[in-house]
Amino acid sequence: MAGESTADHIFVLSETLDHIEELERRIAIFARQLLSRLDPYKAILQALQTIPGIDKMGAAMLLVEIVDDMTAFGTAEKLASWAGVCPGNHESAEKRVAGKKRKGNPYVRRILCEAANAASRTRCALREKFKSLLVGRGRKRAIFALAHKILERGN
Repeated sequence: MAGESTADHIFVLSETLDHIEELERRIAIFARQLLSRLDPYKAILQALQTIPGIDKMGAAMLLVEIVDDMTAFGTAEKLASWAGVCPGNHESAEKRVAGKKRKGNPYVRRILCEAANAASRTRCALREKFKSLLVGRGRKRAIFALAHKILERGN
């Protein structure tokens, strides 16, 4: 980087760094509080973390979004439908084609898609599933299908 740093530049950089450090401190406090509240669900948290792509915070966020309603879902398919990661189907005149993505819980869908993205890069069965989906569907649709697979596996 060529140029000179003035006192104003240094002030702005210093304030920005202070703000970032404050945000990181608050995020750490939030994470500690969240994880301490989830102590009764420690076994479920650990089970969720065995799924490739889901770390401690991802598992905690999934628990926060899903745990109260877990009894309302009888099957993994119903949970996937609620989360919005089940495949959309459009059927007309005895022809079946892929439909639009379904609406669902955007937070759960985002966590699952992030986990699917991470799982697609690890050495596991999910990576092989991703590779087979990638050929016919493309990256985004394969990630979405893998998110559905992860949810089925975690249920």
